[in-house]
Amino acid sequence: QESTGPATVSVAKPIQREVTNYAQFVGRTEAVNSVEIKARVTGYLNKTPFQEGSMVEAGEVLCEIDPRTYQAQLDAALGQLQATQAKYELAKTENERSKDLYKENPKAISLKALDQHQAAEEAAAAAVVASKSSMAVYQLNLDFTNVTSPISGRVGRYQVTVGNLVTENATTLTEVLAQDHVYVYFNVDEPPMLQAGLQL
Repeated sequence: QESTGPATVSVAKPIQREVTNYAQFVGRTEAVNSVEIKARVTGYLNKTPFQEGSMVEAGEVLCEIDPRTYQAQLDAALGQLQATQAKYELAKTENERSKDLYKENPKAISLKALDQHQAAEEAAAAAVVASKSSMAVYQLNLDFTNVTSPISGRVGRYQVTVGNLVTENATTLTEVLAQDHVYVYFNVDEPPMLQAGLQL
């Protein structure tokens, strides 16, 4: 009978190191910066150029609302501004002439007429300021027909499809979520918290 020899035994040196207790939990992430995109003017939605879930840069157009009504209002405001500017120039010229006439011959024009010309110039100047303010509002409304993203991030789902009416400050168009920083939320059971020496 042949001798099989001693049995082969595996040997390993013990390793000494600190073992840290750990636990696994299911968590969810949430963007630090997120913006709900709402319509700032009322109108019909013309375009949604980005695909849902795609990345956008700050300032890029996410939606386009029909601009024709607001363009017409701006054009009308421009015409009104030109008219008020013409009236102001006329009132200014007449006021200057009345003042020159009074300097040459104080009896040629009454003080009341001088005051009336001065008041007419000031009223015309105020009308120009009001027309410029109205034009600025109409320009803003036209600009708001291009809905842009205030931050860089990922576009969410479009809440409204092309052709539908959107309402100023009421209709949510989509959402943009920043991707550079996120919060992580998870629920921890009481036993692991107590074992770690933490209080709920």
